[in-house]
Amino acid sequence: MDNVSSTSYLANYSLASAASSTAVTAKVSEEKQVKESTQSVKRESGIKVQLSEQGQEQLREEKRRLGQEISSQLRSSSNKSEETDEASLDPYDRIIKQLKEQIREVKEQLAKLESDESEAAQRQKEALTAQLMELNSQLIAAYEEKLAASKGV
Repeated sequence: MDNVSSTSYLANYSLASAASSTAVTAKVSEEKQVKESTQSVKRESGIKVQLSEQGQEQLREEKRRLGQEISSQLRSSSNKSEETDEASLDPYDRIIKQLKEQIREVKEQLAKLESDESEAAQRQKEALTAQLMELNSQLIAAYEEKLAASKGV
């Protein structure tokens, strides 16, 4: 009886081993197929897609919106670090920094008005240009004062 049960056990074990090795082989084969199909998709990535005008406009809007979000995040993080640095600046550097910021803002306003050819926009451009020239002269004067102060020290 012992030999019969041993033989039966070995037969069952062999069947179970064969079944599990078949399952493993099938799983490995399936993984290879997935990997090969993924690689073939990667090779065929030269697919071209045509977008309608509406789709292109939506894509441009999405890019613009994301760009603005990233820009504002970068500005807010740099503003936080600038606030801590500003306390350590000397008075001349603080004034120079404020003037540079004002100049940047005026330039942005001018850029927004660039394509507007109306009479009101022309007057506003002239006023902004005059303001920009005044800020630039103040900036030069601030640099000169800083230079004079550093030579006097």
